[in-house]
Amino acid sequence: FTPSANYNGSVSIPYVITDGTATATANELISVSPANDAPVAVNDNYTVAEEGTVTLTPLSLDTDTDGDTLSITSINGTAL
Repeated sequence: FTPSANYNGSVSIPYVITDGTATATANELISVSPANDAPVAVNDNYTVAEEGTVTLTPLSLDTDTDGDTLSITSINGTAL
């Protein structure tokens, strides 16, 4: 059994067994626990006029499948 990407919850898989004369049914019950998925960081591009200013919003294009709040932990290799 391989669950779909990002799936979590319960799965019931029914099956039937036989001894050649009679049958019996049962279920395999599988609980898929959620896992924390890594966020997806996207490169940002900005254009600014000479002597102009620009406001950087580095998290604006980044996402997290789990809906966790994103934060910046380092800039150019320097921890914040």
